[in-house]
Amino acid sequence: MSIKINNPKKLGISVAGLNIFFTMIALGIMMRRSDVLGAREDSPSYWLWIIVYSLDLLLNAYLLWCMLKRDRFGIVVWLPLTVILLVCRVYSDATYGFLDLIITVYIFISIVLMAIVFYKLRQQSLRLIEPTLHTITTNVTTTHTIIKPNNVTTAKTIIKPDNDQNNRDSEAGGNN
Repeated sequence: MSIKINNPKKLGISVAGLNIFFTMIALGIMMRRSDVLGAREDSPSYWLWIIVYSLDLLLNAYLLWCMLKRDRFGIVVWLPLTVILLVCRVYSDATYGFLDLIITVYIFISIVLMAIVFYKLRQQSLRLIEPTLHTITTNVTTTHTIIKPNNVTTAKTIIKPDNDQNNRDSEAGGNN
């Protein structure tokens, strides 16, 4: 099955931008829960989640920066850390509600999309660049080399000796 993505860079930038948006929503939810439920004795602590989402916000900003540069290394860093975040969200009691479910599903979808973006960017970078054939012309009396691209399919190396220099050398040799 072939997945057709015309511009994986734009898809990666879009996913990274949406990640920042949803991370800010999740961070706001956890801050609100911490504020509302913080006064109760039996309420769980949301400070760990606030720290996690703050770091995730920085990670998503780094991913966006890397995607703008078309750098795959950002995806390599982002992908395993986001998988860990997803696993923690699924097995945590601190995340519940409809909006939390939407964010969890989006995290899963973004992991799949960024894996596809990584694959497509890797495929584009592995395409072989067809070698360009050149003609090299050198002049015996100088150390200057001129390299010109060929428009033909075969490579030729042309070395043209300077006839004036050869004539002078033969005349000089004849006087000795």
